[in-house]
Amino acid sequence: MDLGRHFYLNKVLEQYAARPATRMTLRQLVFFGRTLGRDREKILKSGNYVRQELAVRIAHRIRDLQALPFVVMTNKHLEEVYEKYWTAFETFRKVPNIRTMEDNEEFCATLKRLLDDHLTIIPSLTIGIVESSHHLPSDQLDGFMERMLRSRISRRVLAEQHIALSEALDDPFHFFNDSASSHESSANSGDGDHIGIIYTNLKVSSVISKVVGLLTKIFQDEVQAGIRTGDAAVIPSVVIDGALDTRFAYIPEHLEYIFFELLKNSMTAVMRQPLSARDPVTIRATIVEGPPDEDLIVRVSDCGGGLPDLLTKLSGSHARREHRRKHSQPVSDALLAAITSFSNVRRRLEIEDEEVRKASITSQHKAQVDTEVNASSSTNSSEESHSTSQRPDVESPGGEKEALKESVPRSSLTRQETGLGLPMTKIYTDFFGGSLNLRSLDGHGMDVYVRLPKLGTNKEAIEEIVL
Repeated sequence: MDLGRHFYLNKVLEQYAARPATRMTLRQLVFFGRTLGRDREKILKSGNYVRQELAVRIAHRIRDLQALPFVVMTNKHLEEVYEKYWTAFETFRKVPNIRTMEDNEEFCATLKRLLDDHLTIIPSLTIGIVESSHHLPSDQLDGFMERMLRSRISRRVLAEQHIALSEALDDPFHFFNDSASSHESSANSGDGDHIGIIYTNLKVSSVISKVVGLLTKIFQDEVQAGIRTGDAAVIPSVVIDGALDTRFAYIPEHLEYIFFELLKNSMTAVMRQPLSARDPVTIRATIVEGPPDEDLIVRVSDCGGGLPDLLTKLSGSHARREHRRKHSQPVSDALLAAITSFSNVRRRLEIEDEEVRKASITSQHKAQVDTEVNASSSTNSSEESHSTSQRPDVESPGGEKEALKESVPRSSLTRQETGLGLPMTKIYTDFFGGSLNLRSLDGHGMDVYVRLPKLGTNKEAIEEIVL
């Protein structure tokens, strides 16, 4: 594609980019789905709204890409993102008015194809922006990434919701409301009823339990593969307490993503601690439900030692920048801004690599010392030799190899080292009006607070183009 032909010159794009996005709330999406019934006219109206809205929202993001410095857009990964966005824009712009169910079926097939095609957008966008980050001020980079990713989430919600509602029309049992079977299903699965992709009776504790099970299985596989040894092979348990029956309307995939990232970080941090330093309850997820018109809060607490050196270094430089810019800011807010900042991704990965190298060097030295100690101890009493032999494998003569194997996947679950885990968690939390906060006690652990609105009246946290 000739980028020069498209940059700044396409009048059709300007027409769409000049339109504001029509932001939705969860309650609006649920209400529309509930009143849909088998009214095919409504599903056709939904299709036309989605068709036009996606074109407008993609046009905004194309203009964001065009507003980047030219040297940034010469990056091959960002060029790939631009080309896919332009293709999607042209596709939606050219879709004719949806008048029949056959038209809608064809439109849903187009949506599915583009959803699959755009699965590589986040990796390409992240690699491109990390490689080009030295060309952008941190505020501009953070604003750009937040707009791109929030808009992407919003577009996928609209597309997947329309597809789900369209497919429900062909399900002869979808709109029958058998209260008994619904209650039984809700009790067993913890999900409850759903309207499209939105579960109206989503059980928070069940989502957390599902995530814990998945993470435990992942870490067990690492232990069996010999990746985690010694104390790091003892997988911490997670206690879920508080208002265990709390339910609200939400998109389960969003909630699963949030708690997967937070609990993964907590479990990883705890496994880096020796068993002697761990609390009896290593990780606790506490659910607090307020009155019906207030938010619900989930606190994830761990004894993982607080923020590791990597994040402390990041937060120090970022907090100084924030202090100069805003004069004053609570430490916890500056800390959160540091670890969820997209402008810190490049530096974060550099420090992570440095820490891995240090860990490997230290383990080599430790293994050498332990070999010499074991050799000299072999002439001592059998009791002393027996005591030495009880050391974990990581401290044995073969410990160097084991420690190196352990250090490699230390962050292997964090978005495949894109550095997007926590920044994306904050975006998902903020998307429908929630918030993310943290408190760190160095040497002990971390408390992370997830606040989510129960009423679903907050509009999508998407922004218009900023040029």
